[in-house]
Amino acid sequence: MLEIKKQVVEWDDTLWVVKRMIPESYQFDISEYRQYLNADKVAKKNGYYFFLEEVKEVGILEEIPYIKEN
Repeated sequence: MLEIKKQVVEWDDTLWVVKRMIPESYQFDISEYRQYLNADKVAKKNGYYFFLEEVKEVGILEEIPYIKEN
């Protein structure tokens, strides 16, 4: 099975999936790139632009039974 992991961050009390991180030093049209990625928000921190998609719904994909070790 293929497993794809995504980075999730909390920003302004909301969960966001990080679609891309790009250094501030890159010269590009932020608004156009945001549309291209279909990102909900662009934030800037620690010298990077974060292109974010809001996590609108959280659910359990698979329950794993808890095994208590002695």
